[in-house]
Amino acid sequence: MRRTQLGGADARDAISGMTGSRLFHKGLNRKIASFASATVIASADGLDPNECRDGLLLAASNSVRRVGPDLIAATKLIAGQYQGERGRFAYQAFEWVNRELFGDALPWPLIVWTVTPYGKCLGFTDHYDTLPLIALHTSLPWRSVPAFTLDVLIHESIHVAVAYLRGGNSGETSHNCPEWIAEVNRIAPLIGLGDFVAGVNKVTRVATEELTKTGKPRTRPMRVSQATWRGQPVPFMHVAGFPYLARRTARDDYYQSAQLPFCSVLDSEQGELPPVASNTKGREQ
Repeated sequence: MRRTQLGGADARDAISGMTGSRLFHKGLNRKIASFASATVIASADGLDPNECRDGLLLAASNSVRRVGPDLIAATKLIAGQYQGERGRFAYQAFEWVNRELFGDALPWPLIVWTVTPYGKCLGFTDHYDTLPLIALHTSLPWRSVPAFTLDVLIHESIHVAVAYLRGGNSGETSHNCPEWIAEVNRIAPLIGLGDFVAGVNKVTRVATEELTKTGKPRTRPMRVSQATWRGQPVPFMHVAGFPYLARRTARDDYYQSAQLPFCSVLDSEQGELPPVASNTKGREQ
């Protein structure tokens, strides 16, 4: 694939040309980015694509925003210049996920590496009614265990699909809902987890060892997972933590031997990738 090298003045031009409102990520204590045009993105619905300034937006609907090559190139450029190789890796992984698992149907996200909300999230996704933002935790072992980081990005991409392709979640939580379950069951066979079947986590009356006055087992309400692995029940956390928690059921050593299904900055053959800015002082995680 031919790569266009951008840097120096090109980088400054790309950044200065993307004016508009700043995006703020809930729970993050800093501004993530000032990207895209408020005119193009925030009021996209119903616009003629030919009238969109700078050609950033090629198509718009109530569910999916499609962006043009200028915004795609700009986000990749910024990721590489500000977050180095891990920034590039994230977009290389997303492009594979979007193409192979979603048929390039997902809207283009802004992907950042940062400390996620709640202190324990491996990733976090938000969309602001415009384009999605995916935050990946800086502790993810993207260099030493890249397949695990890929699975985290698959997880976050499912959240994007639920929000933009399935109209949002209609259940108790973002994971315990029909839309999430449907996407998980669609994707599972595509990534080698065909024996896993996701199901909701719902309250069901379960028999206890106690007997009623009539001699029948006494029941009490309990939350029961409908998920199964090869026909056997598994905890709902395998659904909520799909695909990485489901991997553990399938194979304990998966991440020690798994190979990435795409070329990335981790491959020595990728010498043609544009270099990180020489004055970068940040330390890669």
